[in-house]
Amino acid sequence: RWPRRPVTIQGGESGTMAYCDLKAGEAIVGHGTSEEEGVWWGTWGGDHDPLSAARDAAVPNVTADLESFPAQGVTGLSVRARLAGVALEPSKSGQFELSYVGVADPARFPVTAQVEDGLLSVAMEGQDGEFYYVNTSPNTRCNTLRIGVPAGVLTELTLDCSTACVLVDGLDLEVDCATTNAAVMVRDQARTRPLTMSCTNGSLGLSGGAVTGAVDLSATNGSVLLDVDSAGGKVSLTATNGSVKAEAGTLADAYLRAENGSVKASVGTVGERVYAGVSNGKLVFHLTQAPRDLTFHGTGWSLLKSLPHGWYDGCVFGAGGPVLELEGSNGDVDFEVG
Repeated sequence: RWPRRPVTIQGGESGTMAYCDLKAGEAIVGHGTSEEEGVWWGTWGGDHDPLSAARDAAVPNVTADLESFPAQGVTGLSVRARLAGVALEPSKSGQFELSYVGVADPARFPVTAQVEDGLLSVAMEGQDGEFYYVNTSPNTRCNTLRIGVPAGVLTELTLDCSTACVLVDGLDLEVDCATTNAAVMVRDQARTRPLTMSCTNGSLGLSGGAVTGAVDLSATNGSVLLDVDSAGGKVSLTATNGSVKAEAGTLADAYLRAENGSVKASVGTVGERVYAGVSNGKLVFHLTQAPRDLTFHGTGWSLLKSLPHGWYDGCVFGAGGPVLELEGSNGDVDFEVG
């Protein structure tokens, strides 16, 4: 699973994320001193497994309804999450639904909600204390606030997350999100709306089927992920001191770039133009299908010396048309076709 690694965060007001798995939707969060964080790092993989201990202490999927809000008159949703999990999913009742899922101690996770001028504002903020387990996956949901969202109501969704784990599942909403120390995953089988997310010290991802809306994911000291059947809109995935990963059957118009990090991509077909490049890092690009029509450009000694037979900078396959451009500067490059 990617990424499965502890995330190095300084303790403080926003708390500490000691472990994060974006695709699994799980994290361990809390407040801790540097000494406590050092204990976690020192015991990781030893006789004491902090992840297993945190999972064992959790009580998943026990649901407690909090309150609901009529959909009429609400056009925007603002969600603030701190030291907790939040899952946004289609409503079951046609109203906005708020419920605890897997929350054994509600006093540690106070929730506030209000509607004003057409905006529903919801906040869930975990309280100070020892580290605990958060999971937003539907199968093992723990310490999470579920927000049911009615269809065809919202024109705006804003996420404000810090040391939190957030899932936006099956809503196809325009999302604007800036996070710190958080993991945010958006899942849609058919996505048409723009998605713009940025993070510092965290992980961002989009997974699903056919994506036609624009996608812009950027990370500083973090990771971004695109895992879809096809992406027909404009895609920008960038990371500074972090990693970019993209998997798509078809990628039409994409820019994949990492500074002091890595780019790993697996693409079946290039639709219009795809650029993938790194500076001071590693580039791994797998074109899973041999191209019929393609123009290839490549720069960087590490790339050019490892190109497959018949590939070179400026080579044209078939009628040309779609463009694939790879750039490796100051790093290793692996390029594979078929």
